[in-house]
Amino acid sequence: MNLLKLTHADLAKLTGMSRPTASIALGELEDDSLVEQHAGVFEIINRDALQQIACKDLR
Repeated sequence: MNLLKLTHADLAKLTGMSRPTASIALGELEDDSLVEQHAGVFEIINRDALQQIACKDLR
């Protein structure tokens, strides 16, 4: 399984975002069926698509 045990605040700190911005971004990823959020855990549903988005943003 592709599970990450992180809170929204943890993810915000890791990425340099504010917590509200991290929550919005995660909501968008969930709307696109790339991740699912559970209490303190994120499940990666579509790793390939998530990697494509991440790599695109790095260019």
